[in-house]
Amino acid sequence: MIKPNWFFPVACVIFYRINGKHHLEFLLGKRKEKETEGGKWGLIGGTGAFWEGAESPVDFAYREAVYDLETRLDQAWFQYFTHKVKRGLLNFILELYFSYEMGPGEWPPVTTNKKAPDDCRWFTMEDIRMMQGRGEIAFDNHATIEEFNNQKWTG
Repeated sequence: MIKPNWFFPVACVIFYRINGKHHLEFLLGKRKEKETEGGKWGLIGGTGAFWEGAESPVDFAYREAVYDLETRLDQAWFQYFTHKVKRGLLNFILELYFSYEMGPGEWPPVTTNKKAPDDCRWFTMEDIRMMQGRGEIAFDNHATIEEFNNQKWTG
């Protein structure tokens, strides 16, 4: 895919699983200290490093996720969730969000790639709400996860 100069692509994946108590849990990665929103927890994915060369938006999200996580992922399981267009300093930011359901026991480790998260952990929606209140969630990921949680449980 060719990246136009007027937008900056971002792909994030909402990895979720249903725990033994039938509650959704979400996989978040701890951002590196040197990055924007460093030290905070956020969705898996990233900026447009893999946009060029990707065959589709799903392939872009897949490449971003595989860069961060040491696990086998199937592109067919990536489900489009939503997108957001935001105004940046010099261009627009196109954020693409996909979801991916993992098994109850899966705990994918992070890769050793230099821009991969420092750590990944599963959190309940209640955990994420408390973390948001303490300022520990990056960007507006809390709102996106909340929106997904509401749609997932209400259909």
